[in-house]
Amino acid sequence: AQIMTSLERVGRAVQATACALYALDGGGKPPHLVARWVAPSAGREPDAAGEDALLAWAWPRLERGQELDLRADTVLPPEVQRSWRGGARPAALLLPLRVDQRVIAVLALWHADSSTWAAPVIGDLRTIGEIIATAVVRKRTDAAMRQQLETLAHVNRVASLGELAASLAHELNQPLGAI
Repeated sequence: AQIMTSLERVGRAVQATACALYALDGGGKPPHLVARWVAPSAGREPDAAGEDALLAWAWPRLERGQELDLRADTVLPPEVQRSWRGGARPAALLLPLRVDQRVIAVLALWHADSSTWAAPVIGDLRTIGEIIATAVVRKRTDAAMRQQLETLAHVNRVASLGELAASLAHELNQPLGAI
């Protein structure tokens, strides 16, 4: 909910038609969608197939930390251009989000206008994006720690049950041995 609220605020501030956060799972795979905000004035949902094709094409550049400011008339490979419904692609700004010098997510902003984004706006978006990336990393870390604690609790329960079984077997064997 907080990420959605942040994306909406960012999208409204820069008058984007859509704003999305894509996270990386590693292994050289392209980013996957975490959350997306679409402006009510956009009129329709973003073209998911087109976005996926664009991200797959842009991924090697984003992974190296390169920011992509793609105007609507930017020439892209034919397979990427064909993947858009009706062939019309909005302008896009793809910002790789880094934590500890490692790209962990991509902030994507879509705009109906074909102009490029102003440098001060990109700087502000970079800062906001890194705050969001830090929140994503913190959430992942919390989830991993919770999972490890659950695993540790389970191991402790199994070990306690084993000790109880051994103690019970010993207590039952003593009288039976005496008999």
